[in-house]
Amino acid sequence: MFGFLSKLLLVAHSRLKSRARLEAENIVLRQQVIVLSRKSLARLRLWNTDRLLFVWLYRLYPSILDAITIVKPETVIRWHHRGFRAYWRWKSRRRGGRPRINRLSSYVDYYQRTRTHLSLDKDCPDSRPIMPRRIGKVIAIPQVGGLHHRYERLAA
Repeated sequence: MFGFLSKLLLVAHSRLKSRARLEAENIVLRQQVIVLSRKSLARLRLWNTDRLLFVWLYRLYPSILDAITIVKPETVIRWHHRGFRAYWRWKSRRRGGRPRINRLSSYVDYYQRTRTHLSLDKDCPDSRPIMPRRIGKVIAIPQVGGLHHRYERLAA
């Protein structure tokens, strides 16, 4: 009698589930059968595609953790966290390659105006006056984000 009532409750419960959730649960059960049917001498080996499928279905339907029996539900959640962490690490990585436009334009400005040119007899297009030593000490003015410096005397 108890077995009949428990099966009746399971059938009633399955009728109340959404169709998509039932399909997800079926996919999880089929994937577990595929994993178990693989030829394995030692212990159970999961491929990355298996993990990806379990995590993806967990994200869509968290209730499928009840249907997973070959791994612990905490393991699927740990895979999900690890994947989330890897995604954000990839998303916030440093990108090499070409410099940003603002640094490039500031370098072009530095090159055109303040750098000495051979065609101008070692003078720059915007020439600066030569300041005598008694005016003050020499200070460095950073240019191009600190890559180059222009030196001037600070008036005392």
